Amino acid sequence: MEGMTFYRVYQPIRLHFTTEKYDVIKYNGKVPPVKTYPKILDSWATKFYDKKKAGRYCVANFIYNKDDWIYHDKATADECFEEWTERQSFIASIFEEDLENVSELIKSGQIESWETLVNRTKGGRIAPLLQLLLHDRVRSESVVILDSYGGHSVGILKRWEIEFGNDPLISSQLLKLTKYKPFVNINAELANNIISKMINHE
Repeated sequence: MEGMTFYRVYQPIRLHFTTEKYDVIKYNGKVPPVKTYPKILDSWATKFYDKKKAGRYCVANFIYNKDDWIYHDKATADECFEEWTERQSFIASIFEEDLENVSELIKSGQIESWETLVNRTKGGRIAPLLQLLLHDRVRSESVVILDSYGGHSVGILKRWEIEFGNDPLISSQLLKLTKYKPFVNINAELANNIISKMINHE
């Protein structure tokens, strides 16, 4: 793959995950034409033979790596892609595993209940689920799935954006999760069944 070809894959995905207004799905990956591009992309372009894999690679790294990942080592980027690919293959199992871990925290009294999972604590601390996310104790995909299928009239991410949008760390994380939603695919019935099983089991 040539550098310019890779740029045309990379750039819309970069804009999607790092800016509020650009939506790679809505605009079908179209960006204004350019005559030049960051030449460092030439060294990345040689890794790919097709745009689909290049696109998946970029998505994985904007989710699990630094925003400027193209300027860092390729080994880390490869690891991010491998981790992302594995999670996509076992998305339902990962979701169920994360909810089981939450269930254990509820049983132990560390979290009050499923109902309070996404709300501020009585002491005014950020929502338990958001705390778990920021400490890598639940995965991004699980939060996105709960946002889509958790039965909340106002999505979790939207609610958190309103409540915690003034915090730069949380705000950037929420933007990335919101932009990640179109790339997290799980059967709706399966997701709802997993959620129902966990909550009713309590």
